[in-house]
Amino acid sequence: MYISPLNRLTGFIRPVGTISGVAPQRAACMNGEGIATLASHNDGMDICFRAPGSEVFGPAVRCESDADYLLEDGEDKNKWIIVTVKTAFLRPTPQQARVFMRLQDGEMVTEQPPGAVANLSLRVENVSAFKLENVRVWCPTPGAVFFFGTPAATEATSISLGTIAAAGQVELDMQLTIPGIADPSPAELIEVFSKWQSF
Repeated sequence: MYISPLNRLTGFIRPVGTISGVAPQRAACMNGEGIATLASHNDGMDICFRAPGSEVFGPAVRCESDADYLLEDGEDKNKWIIVTVKTAFLRPTPQQARVFMRLQDGEMVTEQPPGAVANLSLRVENVSAFKLENVRVWCPTPGAVFFFGTPAATEATSISLGTIAAAGQVELDMQLTIPGIADPSPAELIEVFSKWQSF
């Protein structure tokens, strides 16, 4: 099943590839497609990122505890990646690996500056040969409101779209007020998730 925008071209970047102890989670759409690089320095806990097409690594971030970290490109701070670090698996010597950035369909993702209000029309489409029952959608970004319902931030509070027949579709409108996050990367990743049963 795809969730696609009706009024703009959007997608989300899926990062694939990493160094030991570092798991890429999310990447800015500004990265575009291509090959990025993750690298560690010194004792392996100083980690940095270089976006596709860039020639400069961003500033190394000290990762001494298990947590999520924001790594930025050295030429454009709008190109970033969020990684989960497990320190027990970091190698004590410098390492480097390619990260393949691929533009994926299937979820709506957009980037807007903090405080912006985005009105979006989405199409939820069943591209399978089977009907999908109990189709539910939710958006974990604070400030997301579906026009016909209340904020649905988790699967437990998700909005039901009922049954979508094979090759069927449902149009869905939503409004997003983008929350502010700390500089120097004033952008928020927005994702709409879905779940269903197939019979």
